[in-house]
Amino acid sequence: MTQLIDISMPLRPGMVAWPGSPGIEASYFQDMAAGDVSTATRLSLDVHCGTHVDAPMHQVAGAAPMAAMRLEDLCGPAEVVEVGDAKRIDAADLQDVVPEGTTRVLLKTSNSRGGVVADGFDEDYAALTAEGAQWLVDHGVVLVGIDYLSIQRFDEDNATHVILLSAPIIILEGLTLTHVEPGSYELFCLPISVPELEAAPARAVLRSLENP
Repeated sequence: MTQLIDISMPLRPGMVAWPGSPGIEASYFQDMAAGDVSTATRLSLDVHCGTHVDAPMHQVAGAAPMAAMRLEDLCGPAEVVEVGDAKRIDAADLQDVVPEGTTRVLLKTSNSRGGVVADGFDEDYAALTAEGAQWLVDHGVVLVGIDYLSIQRFDEDNATHVILLSAPIIILEGLTLTHVEPGSYELFCLPISVPELEAAPARAVLRSLENP
């Protein structure tokens, strides 16, 4: 039986979120424990919580919303690459680990030693530089993912986002890669259908191509 590896963050109230984000709220509006005929929950969340996809509209004025995201780009062969301890991932870090012809790159960084699964937000997370983003554009990548809540550093401007989203390259943020070995996989990433928004929560899973 083919094993699927879940690389999504479980969504829950109180989970780590971007500073200033309203995060996630969940409450019952029907509850069998209170005598109702069924249990039903109201969920309110920032669409950038947990594992999510950014559309160009997120950082590029007048650009396309989630409606432009093609399932063919969100699903397919992907490389999980480990970039070591670099906090600012640039072109040199990528060219050493990304195989030629790769179209989907998932960055396993030092964040996977704690980072995104921790209780508090870490401003010093590893992320992609503008130079690294341009390298991905120049090498025909259609999707890049990372194991923290943002593809770019907390202390830098939005150039990384703009370069990627203007290409456009799909950005997949908030991945859980601690339990994933570097290598070749098939990625299945399905954001919820919110066509007019700038981002959407997603479920992302991998299937190994090396050990089918």
